[in-house]
Amino acid sequence: MKSQGIETIRPDAADRIPQPPRRFMARIAIPVAILLATAGLLAFVGWDAVRPRTGVRATAVAIRSIEAGPSAVARENEVLVQAPGWIEADPFSVYVPALTEGIVSEILVLEGDRVEQGQAVARLVPDDAEIAHRRTKAVVEQRQGALEAAIAAHRAAKVEIEELVDLDRRVAVM
Repeated sequence: MKSQGIETIRPDAADRIPQPPRRFMARIAIPVAILLATAGLLAFVGWDAVRPRTGVRATAVAIRSIEAGPSAVARENEVLVQAPGWIEADPFSVYVPALTEGIVSEILVLEGDRVEQGQAVARLVPDDAEIAHRRTKAVVEQRQGALEAAIAAHRAAKVEIEELVDLDRRVAVM
């Protein structure tokens, strides 16, 4: 038996099959929009990596000391301006840890100065450190006193035991 296809039943039927509608939005516009959005997002996020760098110029600064008399505004040991901040190495990312936190009283280097390992770059207000030192010293003295009291109690207990042992020997001899 011969297989019958659509061509044998109606030879012109293949030409009459309607084509599905072309979906321009689904096939072209939406993928192009997704690609453009992705490219735009990548350009926005990566702009810092490709933009030209700003040149940095370091200038030496001359420092002049000026003798000034006492002011009504600034009294001795009074902070005129206090603001949060930090000292960091710039423009290179170098790990420079602070040994302690505190308020900077004096900055010893200028921007662009070369520093060596171990060199101090700032001085802190010593008040907090002095208070912590005194507190630690008081704790050490307190514990030293407790140790001396414990040693004295140990000696007294030893003497008492020796007296009791000696008394026990006297009673046993009698």
